[in-house]
Amino acid sequence: MNGNAGPGPSRSGERGTPLLAVEGLRCEFRTPAGRAIAVHDLSFSLHEGEVLALVGESGSGKSVTALSLLGLLPDPPGRITAGRILYRGRDLRALSRGALNRLRGSEIAMIFQDPMTSLDPAFTVGDQMMEVLRQHEKVSPRAARERAVAMLARVHIPEPATRLDAFPFQLSGGLRQRVMIAMALLCGPSLLLADEPTTALDVTVQAQILRLLRELREEYRLALLLITHDFGVVRQVADEVMVLYAGHLLERAPADALFRAPAHPYTRDLLGARPDPTGERKLAPIPGLPPNLAHPLPGCPYANRCGEAGDDCWADLPAAHPVSADHAVRCFRAGSPPLRP
Repeated sequence: MNGNAGPGPSRSGERGTPLLAVEGLRCEFRTPAGRAIAVHDLSFSLHEGEVLALVGESGSGKSVTALSLLGLLPDPPGRITAGRILYRGRDLRALSRGALNRLRGSEIAMIFQDPMTSLDPAFTVGDQMMEVLRQHEKVSPRAARERAVAMLARVHIPEPATRLDAFPFQLSGGLRQRVMIAMALLCGPSLLLADEPTTALDVTVQAQILRLLRELREEYRLALLLITHDFGVVRQVADEVMVLYAGHLLERAPADALFRAPAHPYTRDLLGARPDPTGERKLAPIPGLPPNLAHPLPGCPYANRCGEAGDDCWADLPAAHPVSADHAVRCFRAGSPPLRP
């Protein structure tokens, strides 16, 4: 395991060649305060049919990572300054703009965080779905409409033919999110990036969307990169979890191992800060604020908020080391104290 790359236990020998392999990804933003490094030397892999969750607070680098994979990081002010993004062995950073455009939507698709702003309010659902098909396939208007209706039905939208002629503002938040999922799947991608797919949805609708994602993953053997701050979502959907903080990968583990025995203090603090619907556990908010990315701390980025930090944490960024064969962490005191009560 490469300590510079952060936690990332490799199991590619057991599972074959990964569908997606990210190697040493580094993303920066030019700001009035100076250069801000949003993602530090991030490495990970994702195989067909797997769900990998990126979790962390706002500003941890989750969405920047996803946008970088598709070449959608706004430049300026952002840019990728290092690393490779390999999809089926091809480096996406080396592709021409035209080749990357052909790949987006057809092989790699993304569900954006807010369906109301992602859908164009001036066009019907059908116009927008059929435009996706026309961009990537030679298909007649009639065939495009039939496929769009079939996909809306597949994501459990009632009266799909009628909904196809509706404008986004005429649909509920849950239906708009289902439309976004349907659009993402129209051309049969192998990799789906989902950025906070259940944000702003009520609990019932959220459960429906998560159940739908599980169904689609099984049916289409989709690889899913899930970006979320909600550990409830992670527990229901993810196979593996990567915990990001201030652009650093601090812990990576199978989801069940992470919930059973979180090794990094930040992971334990995140789990302790989540609401408990049963009321048995008191919510424990994390004190302090994340560091200024333009003026990073010299040691562990979590040292100023960590109740377990020592002098070594302030002086050096710890190297990644294995907790087990498939669980890795970047911490000098990994796994010592129990989860907050």
